[in-house]
Amino acid sequence: MARPGAHTQPLLSAASRQYYLDGLPSENGFFKGHTEKTLDELLTSYTAHANIPVYVTDAAGTAGGGHRHDDRFIKAYPPDLCAPVASSNLREFDTGVEGYLRYQQREDWREQRALWLTDNTTAMSIVNREGTMAPALEGLSRRLQHHLRQHGVNLKARHIAGKLNTLADGLSRHEWPHTTADWMLADRAFHQAQSRVRDNFTLDGAADPLGTNSHLPRYCSVVDSFMGRNLAGEHVFANPDFTLIDDYLMHFKAEQQRSPYDTSLTLVVPAWLTAPWWKRLRGGHLICLYPQGAPLFTSPEWRTQQPSQAPTARVYRGPTRWPTLIVHFPTLMACRSVGRDGGLRPGHGHAAPHRAVQTLLILRGEPASDAALLRDVPQVSLC
Repeated sequence: MARPGAHTQPLLSAASRQYYLDGLPSENGFFKGHTEKTLDELLTSYTAHANIPVYVTDAAGTAGGGHRHDDRFIKAYPPDLCAPVASSNLREFDTGVEGYLRYQQREDWREQRALWLTDNTTAMSIVNREGTMAPALEGLSRRLQHHLRQHGVNLKARHIAGKLNTLADGLSRHEWPHTTADWMLADRAFHQAQSRVRDNFTLDGAADPLGTNSHLPRYCSVVDSFMGRNLAGEHVFANPDFTLIDDYLMHFKAEQQRSPYDTSLTLVVPAWLTAPWWKRLRGGHLICLYPQGAPLFTSPEWRTQQPSQAPTARVYRGPTRWPTLIVHFPTLMACRSVGRDGGLRPGHGHAAPHRAVQTLLILRGEPASDAALLRDVPQVSLC
């Protein structure tokens, strides 16, 4: 807050609400949830005018969810707070309070403003009016206002249409089924893959909604699908459900055509040479080949998992039943060409200093040819 002048000091000292002298017309509307930025801008940057932090929540019948940048949460409710016993307004408001407490503590919000995006008009009104007469919500509202005063935070809410609130909605509706699709690559294998490609990975293309099985801070999941992601400028690492490999390859190749010089994919696949998607591996650089029987994957320990709760422990799934490949599709590199033997002829590419793709061979996407090439490739050990 700017230092007030002498002529404004008497007025500001007697004000019941804090003034922010940033010189922006939007300041007059902040206490009603107004901002200068559009909702699209808020959802992209999570920051309103004057660097005001933004978070987003939604609630469904049994849980609520929220996000700020790549920090997401899901809050499951006990039966007495689920539909139809308790109202949706209670869950919506409580989830918003949960989001505020989470991000205030993690980022140490003090003596500042914060903006909450919600598609529930009742919850929005309670925050903006700083109170409610509804018996079921009054106590929570008082606790929120007490916490806000303690830390000097001015929290206001802005409405977001449900059709735009897709990520928070997906989080609030997500269930944690016992699935065979959640196989996370061992850390050592992930770091081996990272060390053999030119660019640092920026996005995990196949994680759960909270990223508990992600190797990277940024990730895609079933609630914000890889297939709908703009990949321009991303260096993706993905260990997808094997039934989705074809979809991953098609989406990546379409995205790389739009931005070929700064978009890459590193993909974990089984050595299923007769699979329909194998042909799409044509041109991929094989960087790791693990033998059958390698201890490569973990999955959630469902025997100790509480219903509808995120995984808290993982266990190794034992030896793999087939060889496993890690295939890299690099950014478009000038002056590099493929030799007839499947190797690379060095040119004058723009690989980063001290970091080049360590390619074992380039796949042809033809089962018979690739099978012959793979027989001569040294396999990688995790030891």
